[in-house]
Amino acid sequence: ILFSIMSTLILVAFIHIMLITHRKDDRWVQSLTALAGTEVILGFMSIPLAVLYQSGAVGTIVVVLLSLVVLGWNGMVAAHIFAQALDNNKGLGYAYAAFYLFIAIIIGDALA
Repeated sequence: ILFSIMSTLILVAFIHIMLITHRKDDRWVQSLTALAGTEVILGFMSIPLAVLYQSGAVGTIVVVLLSLVVLGWNGMVAAHIFAQALDNNKGLGYAYAAFYLFIAIIIGDALA
């Protein structure tokens, strides 16, 4: 539960700060809704990977590779959402997505 709360707070703060920095704070609700929705969908997609890992039914390397695919997909979706929020600035969208995922992973490791 603590991880979910921290993840949500990070998401809200990150989007808010990013949009205020670029004077696009009128897009806050749209961006937050889009990113939160995709996080939920990708989170549900990760549940079978966690079950496979815990059961040991599939080799660890397979689960790790599939998890990296989901992480990469998450990064691409976040980059697209950030780019749209910042007037289609793809480079900046990818930079913010990489930074967002980095922060989420670091805090996730600290809470684990």
